[in-house]
Amino acid sequence: MAGAFLAFILGNLYFWLQFLLSWIKGLPQPGPRWVKLLRLSFCVISTILIVASILPRE
Repeated sequence: MAGAFLAFILGNLYFWLQFLLSWIKGLPQPGPRWVKLLRLSFCVISTILIVASILPRE
């Protein structure tokens, strides 16, 4: 169980790192401009879901 938990946490950190590096570098990326916004929304959604899974349930 701890291994799966760490895999999701580290995967999410890698997701954020890829997004931030592509945003900071500003190199031309293939595809339309809305792809950056889509990547950001996926990062935010995955972070919210991980936090929601960690919080205790009543």
